[in-house]
Amino acid sequence: MPPVIPSNRVERRPTVRTARSQSEKLSQAILESAQTLARRSGKNYATAAALVSPNPAIPGNTHPNHTEIDSTRDKWKCNMFIGDVLFRAGFQAPSYPSGWYALSQEWPNSRDLYEKVSVKDARPGDLLIIDRGRFTDDVEGGGHGIVLASKIAANGDYDAIAVTGSGAIPHRRNMESDRFNSAAGAPVNKLTLFRPKVLRPGMLPGGYRLPTAVLRRGSDGSAVSQLQRILAKLNLVQQDDADGHFNPATERAVKTVQRRAGLHADGIYGPKTRAALRAQFLAA
Repeated sequence: MPPVIPSNRVERRPTVRTARSQSEKLSQAILESAQTLARRSGKNYATAAALVSPNPAIPGNTHPNHTEIDSTRDKWKCNMFIGDVLFRAGFQAPSYPSGWYALSQEWPNSRDLYEKVSVKDARPGDLLIIDRGRFTDDVEGGGHGIVLASKIAANGDYDAIAVTGSGAIPHRRNMESDRFNSAAGAPVNKLTLFRPKVLRPGMLPGGYRLPTAVLRRGSDGSAVSQLQRILAKLNLVQQDDADGHFNPATERAVKTVQRRAGLHADGIYGPKTRAALRAQFLAA
């Protein structure tokens, strides 16, 4: 009987690093969403301003990103900012049945949507909720939501993107100062650091939507545009080819996705190719 020669083939299994990289991609999408919102429309989250939100589920938001929601004037909007940050990045945010985002101090109750993190492990894109409990003031109410823009230093300093009275802006904060409650005169605020982990159905980090329709050469419209945005993010098509028409460049890109996944490369975007594209996007 011939000797058994060990195979040089190594079985490829998901590694801890791969899972960590995907988690980091989610956090990066949240940070980029916060930076973009603060830069483009930070003033819309000022106390005196009327909210302009990308979320069509917000009551009265007939034209997302354009409608001024008058009912939000003269109200603190930190929960609206972090809710819009998550929505724009493709995540599920804690919300009431009415469509409004939950109050900031209630966000830690939605344990199915996030994982808690420690001060040591916190990273850019994580969220910090400050719960003032019964010690409140007239402006911020019972809670405050913050997007971390840096790791937390040993002395408690960190960069943040959060709402102030004048809008959503980047600024420097300190964890010990966050714990101190001026109304109580003591460090009694409860701080919760957590990492959102649940994308909305059909969404990818960064707010990319996976089309559900079957698409092929000759298809056109918004579903094709959504597909092309994802393919462009993966550098499989050029921006000039992302024109809303399922053109030859798009077909070649879809075939590349299929070949990488071991699928029949027919250039038709269907359920199996959709799943393969999602996996490749998250692994990129």
